[in-house]
Amino acid sequence: MLAAILGPDDGCCGEDGDGKGGCGKCLLIQNSDAVNSDWTAVIMKKNRCPPWSSGCNSMTEGHFDLAVPGFDNLQFSTANICGNPGTGMTKHQSANVGGNGVHKWDDECQNTAQCAHLCDVLPNKFKDGCKLFASWGWRKIPGQPVYPQPLRWKRVDCPSRFVEHVNRLFDAQGLTDRGRNE
Repeated sequence: MLAAILGPDDGCCGEDGDGKGGCGKCLLIQNSDAVNSDWTAVIMKKNRCPPWSSGCNSMTEGHFDLAVPGFDNLQFSTANICGNPGTGMTKHQSANVGGNGVHKWDDECQNTAQCAHLCDVLPNKFKDGCKLFASWGWRKIPGQPVYPQPLRWKRVDCPSRFVEHVNRLFDAQGLTDRGRNE
């Protein structure tokens, strides 16, 4: 459904590979239950949702995963490439905050902001991104699985400087040399 809402691949930033579309398109997201519930972020679709992943075949709701350093959950991850040459982080590090690493924020904290210190074990180039996301303060929802969070989202035009930045980091084969080194 999300690909249909986003429309065809943009052409600026790759393609999803299965003809569903939406790559290079942006969404503005907001977590209405976060500590900082007024915060928003612009995200860009960079790949397809693997059909074997939970939620990816839903025709009634949008499904997307945010690639945040340290916040992967290896129990559910089907496309984690961390540990491959040039990624700068091991699989274990990629899940240090999210789950199946050493820690899992929702077991240790009431919200991600309280667990921002877990980002300190990541390689230096990933710490700031991890801590910035953590400071948003996504919360546990009593009696509910941690995900999905109560996200509000809408399609927006990608900011031109954001597109330029992404184009410096990725090409049709994935990360560029610059992307691996930033």
